[in-house]
Formats: sequence, structure tokens, C-alpha cells
Amino acid sequence: MKYDSSNNINSTTFHVEVYGYEVVVDITAPQWIDIPPNISVDNTTNIVTDFNATDETAIDTYFLNSTAYFNINSSGWFWNISYVPVGNYTLNVSVNDTSNNINSTIFWVEVYGLVDTDPLLYQYFPTEKHIFLYYHHLILLS
Repeated sequence: MKYDSSNNINSTTFHVEVYGYEVVVDITAPQWIDIPPNISVDNTTNIVTDFNATDETAIDTYFLNSTAYFNINSSGWFWNISYVPVGNYTLNVSVNDTSNNINSTIFWVEVYGLVDTDPLLYQYFPTEKHIFLYYHHLILLS
């Protein structure tokens, strides 16, 4: 098997002759067609994206190295399961064919918290006692 700089796996198919019959052994991993770009979202946004691969025999399933916050189905649809805490997530997304050859890629998800841009308004209504103390301190300082 060969790995490229993105940690994708590739291999080849070879033929074996057994008892006068030619047996084709599939050792070629599925190939990625579409790998979505890494995602950066706020922690109130749902994530839904699609991974696509092809194979000369057939795709069996897609899977993730971590399913705490994310899931992927057998068609390659990827989504967050529930609320995802703020943080950076490195996921190994893999696809295997019906001969159990596997190809993987790394996918990053950055989840950031929303910053409230509405100004906070504080209102202070002093009591008579506070007003008295305030004036008292002014007299002492002068």
C-alpha cells in the first residue's frame, strides 16, 4: 500500500491463477471523488456535508475514528450528532470497499463560540443612603 502526503492510501489489483482458474484479487482501495473542505462553524450551527468515493468493485461503508459528536452514514453523509463543544476536532474519515480495502483522509472541524455583540446596559439607581455617602466622600476628599 502507498500513502500520500495527505495520508490517503492507494494500492493495485493483481491476478492469481489457482487450479487453472484465473482469480481476480481486489487490493485497490476506493478513490476519493469529493472531499469537502475543512469546516469552521459557530457552536449553534449544525454541520452537514458529503464525502464521495468510487471503487471498481463496490463501496461498502464510510466510517469515522471518533463518533462522540459526529456521524457518517454508508452513503458518505457527515453530520454532527448533537451540540458540539467549542474546540478543534481532527477526524479520520475512511471508506472501505466490499473487499475490505480502505482509504482514509483527515478532516478538521473547528467549532467556535459566538461573541455577543449587543452592548450590556447597566442601570444604577442609588438609594438615598448611597447618595449621602457619595457626598460625604466628596467632602472628605476636598
